[in-house]
Amino acid sequence: MGKRIKKIISKIVDLKSNLVNSIIYFVYYYMPIKSNLVYVESKGGEDLAGNMLRIVEELKKPLYGNMKFVFFVKLQYREKIRKLLDTYKITSYKFVANSLSAGIIMERVFIYGRRSPATICKT
Repeated sequence: MGKRIKKIISKIVDLKSNLVNSIIYFVYYYMPIKSNLVYVESKGGEDLAGNMLRIVEELKKPLYGNMKFVFFVKLQYREKIRKLLDTYKITSYKFVANSLSAGIIMERVFIYGRRSPATICKT
């Protein structure tokens, strides 16, 4: 009886995984790309410094249009990054804390340093 339950649970987990992957593929292939959306990840969501900060600072200039930013930021670093963005007068942004949500939000447009796993955090 125990083996049968484990087998059923395994099939449910596989079904859930397949459903999630199908949704991601649909979004990736059929949703339109927003050309003014930039996904930024720096130091695994723990900081925004150096080159990534300078790239964001450059892209906020009117020369590049009305760019909007999605930052991958771990929850405990959100206030620190928010203060940094306020200092550099970067206003059009959202935070995400894990990769499934990030993938849906960024709509196939990336600037990233390292991959991380996905949950939406409202700004």
